[in-house]
Amino acid sequence: MDNLKKAKPSKKDGGDIFRTLSNAIEMLDDYVKKKKYAKKAFIFTNGSGKTKYDTKKLNQLGNKANNMDTYTNIVTIDFMEDDEDDEDANANENENQAENREFLQHFC
Repeated sequence: MDNLKKAKPSKKDGGDIFRTLSNAIEMLDDYVKKKKYAKKAFIFTNGSGKTKYDTKKLNQLGNKANNMDTYTNIVTIDFMEDDEDDEDANANENENQAENREFLQHFC
């Protein structure tokens, strides 16, 4: 938690959250293999990064995570608001955030 408190926002557009998730799953697979560890991946994102993933690649990623018994926790920051009373909750999303919102809803 101390590292999270020290984290500073990046001035860059952001990275591909699905590539990051893929890397995390690959690292867990390389390190843990089939051992009976609780495999968890935590991704913190504001969803502004451009992704090269499509629905097919997203399904493959989800299947790989499921086959490895990996629990994925994606924590969204400042997007994917679920407030039905606030019509403007997602009005400030950029194009990448809107695409990532759609993919994340499909992934979950």
